[in-house]
Amino acid sequence: MSLTRSTKQTTSTTRNRKICARIRLGLCTWELYPIFLVAGILRLAGLNTTAFAGDQSVLFTLAYDAVHRGLIPTTSNSASIFTMHPPLAIYFLMLPVFFSANPLWAAIMTALFNVVAVLIAYIFTRRYYGRLAATIAALLFATAQTVIVFSRFIWQPTLLGPFVILFLFALFRGVIERKKGWLLPALVLLGIMYQLHEITVLMASVLFVAILLAPRTIRLRDIVLGFVCLLLLFAPYLVWELHSKFADIRTLLTLTKAHAYIDSKAIIYYQRFLNAYYYDDRFLGSSYYDPVGSGDSLVFRLLPLLILARYILTFLLIAAFAMAGIKIVYSFKAATVAFSPAKKSSYISLLFTRCLDWWKELRNNPFRCGLVLLVLWQIVPVLALSRHSATVHIHYLLMTLPGQFILIGFFITRSITWLQQQKTTRMWQTVRYGILIATTLLLVTQLVGSTASLLDTTRGINNHIFGYNDLGSLQHAVQEADDVAQAHHLNRVYITISFKDESLTALPYLAKQMHTPSTLFDATACLVLPSLATGPAVLLMRSTDTLVATLLQHFATTTLVDKPPLLGTSPFLLYIVKPNVVPPTSTKYGFANHLQLQGSAHVFTVGTTPLLTTDWTMLNNAQPDSFKTYTYIMRAKSLTSEANTSSPIRSDCLFTVIRANDQLIASFSLPHSSVAFLPSSFSITAQFLITSPYTFAQGPLHFETYRSTDMLETLHSFGGSNTLTLASITRRATQARQRYRARLTAPYTSV
Repeated sequence: MSLTRSTKQTTSTTRNRKICARIRLGLCTWELYPIFLVAGILRLAGLNTTAFAGDQSVLFTLAYDAVHRGLIPTTSNSASIFTMHPPLAIYFLMLPVFFSANPLWAAIMTALFNVVAVLIAYIFTRRYYGRLAATIAALLFATAQTVIVFSRFIWQPTLLGPFVILFLFALFRGVIERKKGWLLPALVLLGIMYQLHEITVLMASVLFVAILLAPRTIRLRDIVLGFVCLLLLFAPYLVWELHSKFADIRTLLTLTKAHAYIDSKAIIYYQRFLNAYYYDDRFLGSSYYDPVGSGDSLVFRLLPLLILARYILTFLLIAAFAMAGIKIVYSFKAATVAFSPAKKSSYISLLFTRCLDWWKELRNNPFRCGLVLLVLWQIVPVLALSRHSATVHIHYLLMTLPGQFILIGFFITRSITWLQQQKTTRMWQTVRYGILIATTLLLVTQLVGSTASLLDTTRGINNHIFGYNDLGSLQHAVQEADDVAQAHHLNRVYITISFKDESLTALPYLAKQMHTPSTLFDATACLVLPSLATGPAVLLMRSTDTLVATLLQHFATTTLVDKPPLLGTSPFLLYIVKPNVVPPTSTKYGFANHLQLQGSAHVFTVGTTPLLTTDWTMLNNAQPDSFKTYTYIMRAKSLTSEANTSSPIRSDCLFTVIRANDQLIASFSLPHSSVAFLPSSFSITAQFLITSPYTFAQGPLHFETYRSTDMLETLHSFGGSNTLTLASITRRATQARQRYRARLTAPYTSV
């Protein structure tokens, strides 16, 4: 017993010494410090300009609700193919939410994940391909601008970086080092990658090849424990699939039956990760960079040099594939490989025998096995995505990072090593030093280009990838609106939102952090104002909200307070608004318990579009909640035959909260043909739609999803009818028609 205990203590001491030695070696590795510094600065500098719209705000809001409301996430956001993503990203985002409600900390966590990915890439490459290859690969990975773009905002795929490299680390541990116990972490990491984006299931093919190359390292307990860990990892998502009766799986099966086609988009996207500058999808396949405000763009001035660097990197990558392919196919040991003709006369038998001998020789060469995995890691996703039925996006290729840079580092290092093995002549020495100098210049060019591109992005140039919704601008505008309301003792802030700029979920979350109650409404269909009894309120709107701006001219008195900046585009407009006095048409004319008609209908134009507007007082109250919206769906139909309008026109007024006695101005876009023949009366029907997040409970557990449920109610008038009839738009309808015939863009016509 004492001997056994002594042996265990000796083994433990030896292991601890090895760990300490590796730590000291890492701390003494000087190139790690500039790599860490460059990766950190390019991913963390100016991070307040990170995008916060659409998916970013949805993911962070789900994490916030999970922490503060005790809900268990079973899905994250929805995919472009209308399935629900698994929820693991929400659990990651819950970490910064525990400490702060500011989304900036989640963006910082994402950036740090990707800084760690650069460091792991260095460790991985150094372990298997040498120090010089690791330095080149890590610096290329740290300075590739497209990679940097996908390291600076909240999203599931942007968290993939470290897990992909750790997955390859696990495979190489089994295939190259021939150590057991690698399959368990490989399965877990594959499950993590799948939850961050389902397209990474393609990496299962690399895992399968690794199993074929190192079958003797597989243990039954690793397989069993791996599947147990995957079951625990996917438990929340399985709860959702069981609850939804596998709706997502049925959708995926339907998609597989869709018509597929082949194109080069995947290859183009793959190549774009080599860039030291970023350009939008609108320039897909273009060889130029033309951002908004290119006259002030730093990248625009460096563009010829950066394009040359991209071509050089593409050439190096192709050469690396060629070198790796040659080393995989040929063993360069022809004298010892059993490729002698077999005794069988059949050519097929001979070919089979030679292939079998090649396979055995490949499996016995760990270095070549590693190259097989490295090449498959890059080729399989590109080939698989070249034939597709759904749209391919650039972030689908994030799973290939940083394989491109490892291959380039491998090629450069092997080339220098080959030159060193040649006869020591001045020519070979010159070529070797020339390669080192050219590599250094290439890395400097990458660093300068990515720095310039990052500065352009943080200044709002070429900022179209996620629209104009940077977190810093949105937070500043919302905070200023709150400060103005408190300074003037106003009890309400109104904020415009829109599907077009993807602010439908971002601004509602930020508005929840305000001290002043807020109402957010869709700026493309209506205007909401406080009642006369409530007094003035604060209105925050975008400069591009032309409908709201036009309605304000006729229904409110406004005082411009400030123009909060919005990165890369025209600023917000911050007003104090006071509604104009409009006498009610009838004390009880409208939709019972919801809307009471005020004043009369109005017709005017926004640009060249004629609009019919109706003024209502809202009678009910509806409280705000995450992802909960309230929509009045109104349909107006002309009752005048000469208007020649057979189908009703529709207006959808969406809000995040409804406050009784607020004033609602709903607008209807009239057909251009009706300008010459203005209808003298309309009939209006209305519905009330409540869209709520779908949550469900299993015993004491409460689960959240991003699915929504709709509850639609048909509204009735105070008299019980489904239809309201609006009287003549003007008391002098004939004169109005004549004016509209003469001037298509008449500014305003009203009773």
